[in-house]
Amino acid sequence: MELRAVAHSKEAVHAYNELRTLFRRVDRIVAPPAKDYEQAGEIIAGLQSAKGYDIKKCASITNDCLLAVSARSIGAILYTQNRKDFEAIHDIFDFKVSFV
Repeated sequence: MELRAVAHSKEAVHAYNELRTLFRRVDRIVAPPAKDYEQAGEIIAGLQSAKGYDIKKCASITNDCLLAVSARSIGAILYTQNRKDFEAIHDIFDFKVSFV
């Protein structure tokens, strides 16, 4: 969802479509089950109480929490440039993350 949302140009949409096709072919598209959404909700609640996050001002944190839960559920390492938010999530929820 996030990859497609930022693909605005014709070239970016083409690159996204090629990546999506590859990931479908090798069965790497992950659709989170309901329990992952529930876990993400618990992380969001923790970020609000422990870290002072205001969900109304940083709505993208909800997707970040779901990404963290999804990565852990399949045993993946999440690679990101978003150090601030993912360090905060990692303080509350243990998952493998690497900052690039």
